[in-house]
Amino acid sequence: MDSPSRSSVIVVGTDISGEFAAVKMLAESGVEGMVILEASNRDGGRIRKEHFGGVSVELGAGWIADIGGPQRNPVWELAAQLFPF
Repeated sequence: MDSPSRSSVIVVGTDISGEFAAVKMLAESGVEGMVILEASNRDGGRIRKEHFGGVSVELGAGWIADIGGPQRNPVWELAAQLFPF
């Protein structure tokens, strides 16, 4: 990957699926000068591994985000059917 000032494409903030999609699509399109900028000190979005009392726990990727406004994310309706609360 190149430096931001010499890149033809800059991808700002990705989770693991966004990062994979960007790299795959850009590589298939023949783009060579690409930079991914990430605010945190690691990539992968919310996915991470934590160690608690000698046990490794995979965290993240279980988040259902709202879509904004008065409209509810349709995934919440499916989740409510599977796990009524």
